Amino acid sequence: MKTLAKSAIALLGCISSFAQSTEELTPVNLSADVTNFSFCEGPAWDGIDNIFFTDITAGVVRKYNLTSGDFSIAYSNSERANGLMFNKDNKLTVCQGSTGSITLREVDGTNPVTLVSTFNGEPFNGPNDLCYDKRGGLYFTDPRFESPITQPSTAIYYRQPDGTVVKQDDFGTTNPNGIIISPDGLNVYANNTSLKDIYKYDIDQSTGALSNRVLFGELPDPVPPISQADGMAVDTDGKLYVTAKSKVHIYDGSQLEPIQTINFPEKVTNCTFGGSDMNLLFVTGATNLYQVDLSPVIGIRHPFDLPEVNLSVNSFFNNPDNLKIYPNPIDPKKDTVAITLANSISLDKARLYNSASQLVDTPSIVEKGNIFSLKLSESLTTGNYFLTLETSKGDVTKQISIK
Repeated sequence: MKTLAKSAIALLGCISSFAQSTEELTPVNLSADVTNFSFCEGPAWDGIDNIFFTDITAGVVRKYNLTSGDFSIAYSNSERANGLMFNKDNKLTVCQGSTGSITLREVDGTNPVTLVSTFNGEPFNGPNDLCYDKRGGLYFTDPRFESPITQPSTAIYYRQPDGTVVKQDDFGTTNPNGIIISPDGLNVYANNTSLKDIYKYDIDQSTGALSNRVLFGELPDPVPPISQADGMAVDTDGKLYVTAKSKVHIYDGSQLEPIQTINFPEKVTNCTFGGSDMNLLFVTGATNLYQVDLSPVIGIRHPFDLPEVNLSVNSFFNNPDNLKIYPNPIDPKKDTVAITLANSISLDKARLYNSASQLVDTPSIVEKGNIFSLKLSESLTTGNYFLTLETSKGDVTKQISIK
């Protein structure tokens, strides 16, 4: 995304956009002609035109350019870099296994700044994966994949915006691995390589503290008796994508079992959404980088990537009797958008954002009773968008599709 908003939106009642069948979700090997990858991890989309990922045993951070299809080395001497994430200033945040630390640096590896390195006076075992919240705080996992073991147990930690590090959950000798935050910024998801469990935590919006751990999903086929759970991604509908063994499992919270599975020809280690429409899932295999087109799904990296609107969850509009949008999908060359609101609610302004969080249209509003007609620009291209409505009952954002 060329323009990053500073806050998350509360996605209320997004339309279900995951309509493809498992057979249609075919991974494309982007690195089929490359033979020098050793153990890939940590894919991260820079919001422009590149996927960055780590090659742990080779000691480098690599870069894939979407336009040219070329691979290059972003920087070397990566200190066994593992998980990557861009912050809101588009600097690269790097989990470094050999130093037991997390650094923030430019995309070419220069100007490193250490964010975390010790807890209770001892280095971390080896931070593995990470995610940002809308406050700029950083959640990360610290398993026991590196040597020596320097912490008495494995754990999930939170680095507060002021730099203070607080342990959030203790996992003893098992290995917490993938961690990601929900689109609305209200929950953190985490998995454990040693277990089949996928957990969901509530986030204290004032302190960032995690609480109320519940079971969100279970990984199938834990044979041998470890799940090999690894990195994760989320989409704007709140679905969770979990890498484990040679699969990406997709969960929506309706059941513990995955609702869908994508198969790969090798072990996969992590995934992230990218591309100009954020509809491409990039997956690191042990020795390759893959791409899966999930259109019309829209993924996100962190809550502050989404349009800046009212962050509170406006439950009033969860009731379909209070808000209807028709048609959806829409053809702007033929149709107007009809917004039906409950009686006595006014619509003051409408804004349309694309999946890169860029404002693309502020349609005029024609009122007739409790129905408001919006004429969208006919130049809009096919894809998914966010329609933000400013009403007398508060703001609400809904996902719509242009056909």
